[in-house]
Amino acid sequence: MATRETKLKLLYLMKILLEQTDEDHVLSTMELINELKRYGISAERKSIYDDIEALNEFGMDIINKRTQPSGFYVAGREFELPELKLLVDAVQASKFITENKTNELIKKLENLTSKFEARQNGEFYIVSPWALTWDDENYYMIAYDSAVKSVKYYRVDKMINTEMTKERRAGRKEFARFDLAAFAKKTFGMYGGEERSLKLRFGNELIGVVIDRFGKGILIHMDDADHFIAHPAVNVSRQFFGWISSLGDRAEILGPDDVVEMYVEWLKSLLKCYHMK
Repeated sequence: MATRETKLKLLYLMKILLEQTDEDHVLSTMELINELKRYGISAERKSIYDDIEALNEFGMDIINKRTQPSGFYVAGREFELPELKLLVDAVQASKFITENKTNELIKKLENLTSKFEARQNGEFYIVSPWALTWDDENYYMIAYDSAVKSVKYYRVDKMINTEMTKERRAGRKEFARFDLAAFAKKTFGMYGGEERSLKLRFGNELIGVVIDRFGKGILIHMDDADHFIAHPAVNVSRQFFGWISSLGDRAEILGPDDVVEMYVEWLKSLLKCYHMK
């Protein structure tokens, strides 16, 4: 019979995964054990695996990421991040909701995603802008975030209450070697992801599509009479997987193996949304 602590462990584990993980933020088994300790719950490594398997059977979409940094994260949620952003924008634009009610609704929407994807509780982003780029009918500002020492990008039409500070712009060394054209070719929908060198197989009729997407400098060679192989550098993300799947059976990811596995898991997560009678 399950003890009270065993039942609580499963609930707290679900809470930790929902609040602290997403595609870009994972927690290892040991990190999950340490997080559970904060709630006064003790756990062993094997029990974590058993509990995650139970949560997946319950209906959660928890992925065990094998590549570094490895760990577990919640892949599918009731609302995806773009859907939540759309809802937040709709709430903010409404003329019939008071300011207090607007903030209350936005706070509730934030609770539907991880703390990393929620908006910053009204705090300002302080970044050093360096470039503008156009992608999928939207302008994005490319900027350097000194706090995390990385390049980030923001939808220009989503910016509000922008101000210019008197601080010196940071990131000069990083942007001296930043290739905006190359960045645009390997990034899909301005969504981040780990940059990987991929091996892709396409039908010959897609040669124009591939060159338009990745540029003329991409390494290509013939595979057989009907197919060619391409070796692009890609920021692997769900948006990239969406692009590949839109090309149907005339496009295939051949490697690396872990990216193929990620793609298969992504396709399986989509199939879970459809229950054929």
